[in-house]
Amino acid sequence: MGSIVPLNIDLANAFVQPQPFEFKLDSAFFEALDQDEIQGGDVVVSGEARPRHDGMVEAVYHVKGNVQVSCDRCLDPMDFPVEVEDSTLIATEGQDEGTAEPDYVVSPRQREFDLAWAVYQAIELSLPLVRIHPEGQCNPEMLAYIQSDVTAADEDADDADEEDFE
Repeated sequence: MGSIVPLNIDLANAFVQPQPFEFKLDSAFFEALDQDEIQGGDVVVSGEARPRHDGMVEAVYHVKGNVQVSCDRCLDPMDFPVEVEDSTLIATEGQDEGTAEPDYVVSPRQREFDLAWAVYQAIELSLPLVRIHPEGQCNPEMLAYIQSDVTAADEDADDADEEDFE
């Protein structure tokens, strides 16, 4: 869950006044995370960490760019556009949480908070479950291999069905 590119927000000041932020994420960010869904990308995260009336900090952010994922059909990399709005609630230990459930609870002495994993999750959850190239853009060699494997499996199934009737 670690990142070599921390997306730190100034938590100490965000409890007092809004703190704007902007991060540019590239492939190094996604490679450094402990995940294997997104291989790379070029994404901009912009937003603001601001105090709430209940004493928590809300980091509201907009993510826009492209990420690289594997095509579910041919397994080749493909660029996929992403644009998502999300927020993360941060509370301090021992604080009355009021009506909202915080996403993270941190020590009152913690001065910064790394949004890296929250931003990654927002990006990942914005992607469709099935990710395939547009028609005609899949790797033709892989498609031929899949088709030959399907044809062989169909022939084996037909042979098994004929043996059952004998």
